[in-house]
Amino acid sequence: MGARKGLGLRAFLILLVVVLGGCCESRPVVPTLAPVTITFFSSYYEVEYYQLLAEEFNSTHPDVYVQVESARGQEYPSDFYSVDVFAGSQLYGAQLQAQGDILDMSPFIEHDLAFDPSDFLPGTLEAFTSGDGLWAIPLGIDPLVMYYNRDMFDAAGAAYPQSGWTWEEFLDAALAVNNPEANVFGYVSTPQSNDPIPFIYQHGGKILDDPSEPTRTTFDDPLTIEAVEWYADLVHEYNVIPTAEQRRSAFPGTNGILQGIGQGRVGMWVGALSERGGALWRRQRWEMNWGAAPLPRDVHSMTLADVRGYYISAHTEHHEACWQWVTYVSKQPYYRLAPARKALLYSEEYEEEVGSRVVAAARASVENAVLVTPRLIAFSQVIEEAFLPAIESVIDGATPEEAMIAAQGEAEIILGQ
Repeated sequence: MGARKGLGLRAFLILLVVVLGGCCESRPVVPTLAPVTITFFSSYYEVEYYQLLAEEFNSTHPDVYVQVESARGQEYPSDFYSVDVFAGSQLYGAQLQAQGDILDMSPFIEHDLAFDPSDFLPGTLEAFTSGDGLWAIPLGIDPLVMYYNRDMFDAAGAAYPQSGWTWEEFLDAALAVNNPEANVFGYVSTPQSNDPIPFIYQHGGKILDDPSEPTRTTFDDPLTIEAVEWYADLVHEYNVIPTAEQRRSAFPGTNGILQGIGQGRVGMWVGALSERGGALWRRQRWEMNWGAAPLPRDVHSMTLADVRGYYISAHTEHHEACWQWVTYVSKQPYYRLAPARKALLYSEEYEEEVGSRVVAAARASVENAVLVTPRLIAFSQVIEEAFLPAIESVIDGATPEEAMIAAQGEAEIILGQ
């Protein structure tokens, strides 16, 4: 028995000497666990921004590794099983939720004492709320703003559009840079801007009975018709908007209007904040000296806006790692949009990132933005097939009252009402 004890003691002393000796010469080798890898899908035009953020995140979060992927021409991943986190519009949130492709983030927020809902702009969290769940964390707002060619305004000696400007001032500005004989126009409606819609709401009109819970169209509303009449006067009385014939001649082809803007033949145009500089335009960057302002006001100040947020795939196996990435990236001032967090929108960092000519337009626009909701998708067909053709017919010379009444009748047929 004593021999065994002695052997045990010697073995222990030898082991102790080896360990202590190793500590003196070098640190012991401690096995480490590989970080959890999650995949973030980004739009192709945003990939560089998110790659930089991922590098910063990875350097400060050793337990999580974010890998950024993208695909040209795709805003969303084609397979929600292959990604963990992605960014997208609230317009598709209801569909993704119904498909079971996104995760409810409410449980994360309940246990995250640092998450402050009051820091988000009004309506942004609500845009992703359905039932008792919150299905994305807002990253930013993309409002429609008024862009203008500063070079053309300088040449005409005209004042730049400013926050709070009116319809009358908008017309004066358009007339100041207008020259239809030279195929130069004060204002042009760009493809997909749907610019008559915010003008209608600024005047007190509406195209749907309830913007939150729409049940029918109201194209024949008297104030809607009045706003369309004002829009028609811009074409036929003042000719600051090209007629259909002028548009075909001055801006031929599918991308004719966009090319005309790039060529310096358009004074003002409406576009999303995210497309400034031609960032989202194919083959047509803005080489001119341009500026941005909120849309002009009439009875009301108003613009339309999309909200984008960060979704977590319901198919991920790494919930906590995804939440860490989402909370980190949502606190960064995403430069293409107006940040959804107040602290970011009104920060010096955001102003330095986008410049003074953009930051004022962004801040003023979100204050008067009506957020487009998924409920409007149900009415996209009637807007495409009844409302917009009616506007085109007005540009072609039809009377606004007749065109909008006919559009309302067509909408009721489409909706089965």
